[in-house]
Amino acid sequence: PGVRYPKPPGHRSGAWWGVGSRLPAVYYAPAYVVDHQRYRLPVPPAGFRWVRVENDVYLVHSASGLVRDALYRLFY
Repeated sequence: PGVRYPKPPGHRSGAWWGVGSRLPAVYYAPAYVVDHQRYRLPVPPAGFRWVRVENDVYLVHSASGLVRDALYRLFY
């Protein structure tokens, strides 16, 4: 809440990904990393990070973008 979401180049509004899919690299860049403590998310395992895509938050592998978990509509 209150954090501006800058849309990356090539952004497709309304797109979402499920567990096991891969986010496009632009979405798991450092600019989209979410502070898990601030939003009371579980601590990401080694090699993973929470990232924001529009109103959703994904737990993704930092190198490949593989989605391990997703929380839809965390931001609204």
